Amino acid sequence: MIYNVLGRIVRSFFQLFYKRIYITGLENIPKGKPVLLAANHSNALIDPMVIAIFLMGYRSSYFLGRASIFINRFLTWLFTAVHILPIYRPRDGEDYAEKNVKTFERVDKLLLQNQVVQIFPEGNCFKEKRLRPLKKGTVRMAFSAWEKGADVYIVSAGINYTKHDEARSNLMLSFGKSICIENYKSRFEKNPSEAYNLANHELMLGIESEMVLIENPDNEEVVEQMLEVGCNDFQEKQNFIMSSNPERLNYEKEIANKINTLGKENKPQLEKLKIDANTYFMALKNEKTSDKALVNYEKSTNFIILLLAPLATVLGFVLHFPLRYLKSLAIKMMGKDTTMLMTIWTGLLMAFYLAFGLVWMIVGTFIMGFVKAFLVGIGIVFLTYISGIIIEKRNQDKVNARLKKLAINSPEKIAALKKMRLVLK
Repeated sequence: MIYNVLGRIVRSFFQLFYKRIYITGLENIPKGKPVLLAANHSNALIDPMVIAIFLMGYRSSYFLGRASIFINRFLTWLFTAVHILPIYRPRDGEDYAEKNVKTFERVDKLLLQNQVVQIFPEGNCFKEKRLRPLKKGTVRMAFSAWEKGADVYIVSAGINYTKHDEARSNLMLSFGKSICIENYKSRFEKNPSEAYNLANHELMLGIESEMVLIENPDNEEVVEQMLEVGCNDFQEKQNFIMSSNPERLNYEKEIANKINTLGKENKPQLEKLKIDANTYFMALKNEKTSDKALVNYEKSTNFIILLLAPLATVLGFVLHFPLRYLKSLAIKMMGKDTTMLMTIWTGLLMAFYLAFGLVWMIVGTFIMGFVKAFLVGIGIVFLTYISGIIIEKRNQDKVNARLKKLAINSPEKIAALKKMRLVLK
């Protein structure tokens, strides 16, 4: 019950926190079968959370989390209730391996009960659009449960964030084709180690195929620049927060893969692209504008947004204060582990809003009755979200207006920017 209730609350929160969420490939997760769901790992506890909450209604899942988060009885009870299993590292004590055996036995039992268990086979977390070598623990767990009679499938998954540490960015979850462990039966009977290696290699290729992948860290800047240009050209209807359209993810993967290919087959062309992209983005910076504005500046300012912007700004100053303050607090709390920023920030936000909602319902019910207090609470949530949307759109309108003015006063500068952008395509 706690898993379902909290899961739906967290799901609603992330649907407001992210600008757009794309989920594709759910049909690749077998129903009624034991599944190890293996994904890339770049955003700490956010990764398993977003998979778990957006799988709700399709299949529930369990996942492995750092044992260090089980710091007291309450958190141990809570994390167990929301399906987190502790995984121990050497820093957690000399008996870490013995404790992990118990966790792996629990995974076996779950798979034998036809459950879904999330696993992150890289073994650690880095904020990179890259897949590090996979440890063999995932396939070993799959074969362990299979030997005990479970018809295990491994499903590869890609978790893609346009910006790891920003609110109102895009999240793309993609689930790939499943690997049936039974298909490795003959290979496993002859040579278990070879079967592990083959399954692990297939899993690696599967995860990579679901990711926006930057193979070489030296190319990270140019890939991000080209993704920004490409995404501003991408045409889609923005009517809903949730989308099952795979085209956006495929488009971004194609951009990244082109640069990966250039890095292998035509390095001079890649170096030229880097120079051209840096020149273009530096020119945008000098004009205090953006690529998005260059694409959209000819669109007129939205009159309704202009009319509502002053009120939204006033409301936003008050209603968005927790968002700003708790991010600064999360930055102080995360220490050197920058991968924990979003986990701490969103955790603080959800705790704040749940506490605020509870206090408001108690006080509001006493003052105006339960129904009115509930409606006012919903109104506060609505105003917080809508004021943020209006401020976003108004800020973009301002950038567009500045560029439109530049187009009137110095059309040659706009022509030069468009020419530089065209070179990139």
